[in-house]
Amino acid sequence: MKRIVICTCLLLALAAPDLHAAEGGAYLGLYGGLSLVDGAKNDGATGSFNFDFKTGYAAAVTLGYDLRENYPNIGIGRVEIEAAYRSNRLDEVEFTQTALPTQGDMRVASLMLNTFGEYREVLPLIPYVGGGIGLARVEIDQVRFGEVLLFDDSNTVFAWQVGGGFGWQLGRFLALDLGYRYFSTVDLRFTGADGERFKSRYDNHTVLLGARIDF
Repeated sequence: MKRIVICTCLLLALAAPDLHAAEGGAYLGLYGGLSLVDGAKNDGATGSFNFDFKTGYAAAVTLGYDLRENYPNIGIGRVEIEAAYRSNRLDEVEFTQTALPTQGDMRVASLMLNTFGEYREVLPLIPYVGGGIGLARVEIDQVRFGEVLLFDDSNTVFAWQVGGGFGWQLGRFLALDLGYRYFSTVDLRFTGADGERFKSRYDNHTVLLGARIDF
């Protein structure tokens, strides 16, 4: 075990000059993690009710460009396109007088344009912060109480996110990434199985672990 630790430290030390000398360029990012949805308040013609969600999962793929030191007038950071997917099971629907345990899912597919500023003075650690804007398709899928269908609809709306995290440069072409995103949409409008229209929101806390591969 000691030999493994010593060899790892030597490899990182030898790689350090390359980390600073590495040029920017295109990269591919692959991520997976946890999706936590805030309880959503919904307003309809006959009153309000709430959705409560279980912890779910998230996955994302990014294609971007790392500016590094090549564009000092812009800054040090990254610009990327992100395709992401989040899925959470509903736990229950809370009405004024009662709460119904339910079956069903809230699924969100999004396409975002992100930008992140990086601090690269403490390599191999790379703290970053930023955000993005884009579109999200939010689907409330087959929400049932027993055999009774309550909701089954979808809505495509404007979405935005902010977040940050830490990268860890493993070499010239690979970096690990641990990050957090607060993801939200504008008001959603769904139609219930009974034909009643209602307004809702989607606010998500996403924790992602992944890797960026430079081309």
